[in-house]
Amino acid sequence: MPFQWFNLSLKGPANASATQATTNFTSTATSDALDSQTTGSNSPQSLVWTGTADVNTPTAVVSASGSQVTDSGGSLLFAGSTQSGFGFGLVVQFTTSTTLPTGISAATDYYVVPVSSSTYKVATSLANAIAGTYVAYTNTGTGNQTATPVALAGASIILQGSNDNGTTWATVPNSSQTISADGSWVFELDYIRYGAYRTYFATTTGQVAFTKNQIGYKVA
Repeated sequence: MPFQWFNLSLKGPANASATQATTNFTSTATSDALDSQTTGSNSPQSLVWTGTADVNTPTAVVSASGSQVTDSGGSLLFAGSTQSGFGFGLVVQFTTSTTLPTGISAATDYYVVPVSSSTYKVATSLANAIAGTYVAYTNTGTGNQTATPVALAGASIILQGSNDNGTTWATVPNSSQTISADGSWVFELDYIRYGAYRTYFATTTGQVAFTKNQIGYKVA
């Protein structure tokens, strides 16, 4: 039988899926699984895993305190006409032309929670972002507030396998793909030891889009 291709769809954290952009990943994400329901009664005889990553960290966004920094339900709400592509959990740091809003510190990581295409709130951790605990509103500061996304760091994607219907997953040896810039990879696996496969992505900071994440498999 010739190879058949299975497109793997990456999904962000379960509690953040409602606000996680479908192509922008800023923390952990797992893909669909290739399992017996996909391949039939026989496990794959061999695999080829291919992928393409696009490091798409957005540009900095300026919000004027006099008109674009407000409160929303007791939280700081930032707006900016140039704000674009801030994915859920994107890490940003703030600088100011005058005075930062109370509750925001310079050279400190904050985690973005998009509210609309041009507004966002921030949290002090990814866990707080998922839980809806945002930086509190006390004042807007003065001058212009610039949110600069932190560059990509600690990003990798790996192939994982499971023999217990997805209860536990193990890393397939030598399958880790480090992501530091735009690029593609091809991983070939001739010895099949698992009944199910998936991909697992993780990053410390930055934002990545996957334009391809695909497994080619051959069965008897």
